[in-house]
Amino acid sequence: NQNYIRLNATSTTAWSLIWSVYNDSGMPYFGNGLMYAQEPWSGHYSPQPPIWTSAHWTHFSEVGWELLQNGFGSGFIQGGGSYVTVRHPADNQQFSVIVE
Repeated sequence: NQNYIRLNATSTTAWSLIWSVYNDSGMPYFGNGLMYAQEPWSGHYSPQPPIWTSAHWTHFSEVGWELLQNGFGSGFIQGGGSYVTVRHPADNQQFSVIVE
């Protein structure tokens, strides 16, 4: 939400999707994945909080929907947080408000 409100950015690239190295490997940038899989052969994985941001955007909006401008359906919440409204381009009755 804040990328759109502050920068008018309409996309974000997640790098890397799954972080799969041992915790004590000494690899730089530990913890940059949307999910962790330190032992991928076990089938265990651990979703991280940023994945839920992606989930909300993809579950409650569709390709082609319009983002409402800051101050006209998107903005910051007093005391913390933000919201962005997306709507169907031809039907104003179809919309989602994504709160962070």
